[in-house]
Amino acid sequence: MISSRTIATLIAALACSGGAFAQAYIGVGAGSANLDADCTGTISCNNSSTGAKIFAGYKINQSIAVEFNYIDFGTAKASAASNVGIVNIENKNSLVGGGIALHGDISPSWNAVARLGIGSMSVDITGVVNGQSVPLSESSTQAYFGLGVGYAVTKQLSLNGAIDFSQAKFSGESANVRLFSVGLTYAF
Repeated sequence: MISSRTIATLIAALACSGGAFAQAYIGVGAGSANLDADCTGTISCNNSSTGAKIFAGYKINQSIAVEFNYIDFGTAKASAASNVGIVNIENKNSLVGGGIALHGDISPSWNAVARLGIGSMSVDITGVVNGQSVPLSESSTQAYFGLGVGYAVTKQLSLNGAIDFSQAKFSGESANVRLFSVGLTYAF
C-alpha cells in the first residue's frame, strides 16, 4: 500500500527538482461519485454522493506522464431490516495509486488525457444498529483508469472535466465505482 507520506514526498521531490520543475503538474477535482452496488432487500439506498481527487504528475515527454493520485469515490448509504432492528450502513471507497497519463492536444486551448494505473482501494463500511456502531475495513489492489478533457485558461492553469473508474471489493463481493469531476490543473 502506498502511504500518503510517500506520495507527499514524491510530490515535494518533483516540485523541488530543477529539471522536473517545468514539467511537473498538480490538480484537484470534485464531483459526483457512484458505487454500482445492488440495493435489493434494502429499505432505502443511495449509491451516489460527492467525491474528490488530487493528483500530481511529471511529464516524461510531451505526451507521457507519471502520476500519483488519491481518489475519494464517495460514500454510499443504505438501511435494511434485520432481526435486531434497522441497520444503517455507510460504505466509503477511496484509492491511493500511481500510473501513467497520456496527454494530447486537441487544439491550442483544448487537451485530452487518458489515465491508467494501479492502487490500493480502501473500503470502509460502518454498520449502526440500536445505537451500536460496527466498523469494518478491507483493502485490495485494484486497477483504475480515467478520461479527461481540459481547457487552458492560461499557459499554466487549465479547467478540467474527467471521469475515473475502479472497482471496490469487500468480503468477496465487488462493485464498480466512478467519479465524474470538474477541477483545475496547474503546470509548473
